[in-house]
Amino acid sequence: MKIFAVKDEAGICKTPLMWLIYSPAGKMFFIELPDEVDPLNIPMPLDSLYKRGIRTVGSEESMQWVRLRIVPPDRQNIAQILADLKLQAYDEFKLLEYTKGRCSHDDYYIAHTSESKLPANLRKRLAKRVRDIMPMDDCRLAVFFQNGETKVCDLHWILAKPEFRSIARGSVFSALSVLHDGYGIGWGTGETEILYGDLYSSGISIPLSYEDVVGFIRDRILDTAGAAKLLACSPQNVNALRKRGKLNPIVEKDKYSLYLRSDIEQIRPS
Repeated sequence: MKIFAVKDEAGICKTPLMWLIYSPAGKMFFIELPDEVDPLNIPMPLDSLYKRGIRTVGSEESMQWVRLRIVPPDRQNIAQILADLKLQAYDEFKLLEYTKGRCSHDDYYIAHTSESKLPANLRKRLAKRVRDIMPMDDCRLAVFFQNGETKVCDLHWILAKPEFRSIARGSVFSALSVLHDGYGIGWGTGETEILYGDLYSSGISIPLSYEDVVGFIRDRILDTAGAAKLLACSPQNVNALRKRGKLNPIVEKDKYSLYLRSDIEQIRPS
């Protein structure tokens, strides 16, 4: 994760106006706005989002802000520009770094910083990013946050939004994944993402930690070899039990199966 402070070269505001976060793995930008600041100090057009109470800006809108500050991909001589910069392909991040985010429209620029140098309230906010997720029934999702909290989020409310209508109700979780650096969850494009702050504020806390789930998986789920060891038989016998319907795996693939330990214990000889 790369972090930039967005500053005003004219010196009107001495503190960073906002922070630009870049995820190299996902090639995504996110903007974090200060908690309390004069809206006049927020770069346009993000000031309108700030006035609506938005503090974390999604990847699409963040990318739009970045693209306003770099040479556009449809520039007539873009091939020569990329060659001069020794870039093999158009890369928003590298172009932004090269220009330090400066453009002719204003006095803003970007400067590298680290997470340890961010304000305490922003570090606390970022601690609510997503660590992992666990699908549940009825379009509910258990979300494990990086600060150690776990919340159950009802995703029914997103299905009514226009940008999410293409997601079939019965396959909400089929293409769902955690965004890079835990910025939320998404379905493949920036238009269908839910940021970590919205998940955190809408979720209901439950007394279940990520470590609890990992511990359950480690101790209570067995592969064929583990099932054979518990039953004191060969893996071939376990496969035979499965084929006869005496043992039902919770995951069944071409080359392996996974079983609940409790199901194995029910047929284990006394």
